[in-house]
Amino acid sequence: MTIAFRMKKMLIAALLVFAATIDCMAANTANYKTITYEMEYPGATSNVSVDFPISVQEPLRSAIIDYIFERLGTYKSEQLPAPISNKCDEETFKTFLSQLAENLAKTYGEEQREFAESMEDESEAYKMTWYVNISIEKAAETDKYVSYVYYFGDYEGGVHGERSEDGITIRKSDGKRITDIFKDDVEEAMQPLLWKYILPLDTPEDERKEYRKGIEEYLEYQKRDLLPLPSITFLTPDGIHLQYYYYSICPWSMGAPLIVLPINEAKPYLTKQAAQLVK
Repeated sequence: MTIAFRMKKMLIAALLVFAATIDCMAANTANYKTITYEMEYPGATSNVSVDFPISVQEPLRSAIIDYIFERLGTYKSEQLPAPISNKCDEETFKTFLSQLAENLAKTYGEEQREFAESMEDESEAYKMTWYVNISIEKAAETDKYVSYVYYFGDYEGGVHGERSEDGITIRKSDGKRITDIFKDDVEEAMQPLLWKYILPLDTPEDERKEYRKGIEEYLEYQKRDLLPLPSITFLTPDGIHLQYYYYSICPWSMGAPLIVLPINEAKPYLTKQAAQLVK
């Protein structure tokens, strides 16, 4: 069962929670509000946090809300009262998000209990609490764009949990997602730049060489000659963020590398629409 399907199923399920602890924090900013719900259920916990647009002009507001609901694994038209597009207010969203967090805790808790019972004679480790954490945060904002980042992490037994990330840049003028940050066919030309910033510049040279060797061996195993550009790329005033998935270019033990390219050094490789946003 996919994560998206599971979350959609939970959202329409009956809300029956044995024990729940709710913490709805509202960290006000001028135009956004961080809304967070934490839930507990026997065997599992959930934490869901979203930077929700409050006083944001259209079409940017609807574009952000669309992204939020896509990342939450559902479609707002199926879960919230119509009309929706630009009328999903704060209270409506709070109701939606609290139900989501509640159902996540309940579903993970019931699955954990079933799993623990099936493994009762094996190890106490199978009785460990499961969890699911989701955050959707505003990463950056300028007069031309807003960038959001998404994080999903959960633990359902085993050696380690699972996690995934995403990032998006939305142009303010028309609400368009800027998905093409780099020009086509620049991967090879960008190799020196990517390797330069694969680790912080102050990383000792021996550590840098060892880290690069680990990635190169992993890429060789995948029969790749070049360090690929990741699919997760978004803009911030501090630089262009390139986030790799776990296992995409290196083993789990080496993490999910994040490269932040200085804008001035990356400019020759940017698409026209991306370059216009970072002028």
